[in-house]
Amino acid sequence: MLLKTVEKSGLSAVGIIEDKGRRTTVKTRIMGNNQHIARLDRENRDFIDENVSNDIITILNSLQKLDGIIIEDYNKGVITQYLLKLVSELSKSKNIPLFVDPKRNFFFEYKNATVFKPNRKEAQEALGYQLKSATEIRQAGSELLLRLKADNILLTLGEEGMMLFQSNGDISSVPTRARHIADVSGAGDTAIATLAASIAGGATITEAAELANIGAGVVCEEPGIVSIQPSTLISAMSY
Repeated sequence: MLLKTVEKSGLSAVGIIEDKGRRTTVKTRIMGNNQHIARLDRENRDFIDENVSNDIITILNSLQKLDGIIIEDYNKGVITQYLLKLVSELSKSKNIPLFVDPKRNFFFEYKNATVFKPNRKEAQEALGYQLKSATEIRQAGSELLLRLKADNILLTLGEEGMMLFQSNGDISSVPTRARHIADVSGAGDTAIATLAASIAGGATITEAAELANIGAGVVCEEPGIVSIQPSTLISAMSY
């Protein structure tokens, strides 16, 4: 079913690995008045073995041209220390931009990313202190840059927008735009995907962060999981 959905959408299924011993995660979202109330997950969250990790790297190496690699950690067992090591080495050896959307597991193992994009909750849990004031947020961004050796930290702050911390010392705020929020599901995924696609297309990190913020806001207006089309993103830029 998943493969058919991917192919029907016009996407390549080359990178999807079937593991016969592992069930596909099924998420059941409970909605009320077009808003997300709760979610039930049926899944296997055990870590994948090294053979599957090697298969992932084999697929990445087989692709003719990679404009970027996104590590999107859903805490479902796919991201392991072994896989992180392999992906990091591949990214570095081929000079491929690496974009990371982390979870708590291995938070500080994601070294040397082009962009590391945690949300407020993830950063608070990793650093051990609250990010409420502007001073605390700036402290967190600077600390993450130093500890992760990243080129950029993009800290997402919900209704407060995003803060971009660059390794050259520049710090900029990316404010949100007024929107009707129906469902925040998929906002982080949209943000990291839009960010990576924008940089691959030649945008600066500041421009890419602004586009990522707009894209995330657009999908929050729709209930459920939705994708965003380039035309929709372009229209939203004029709001």
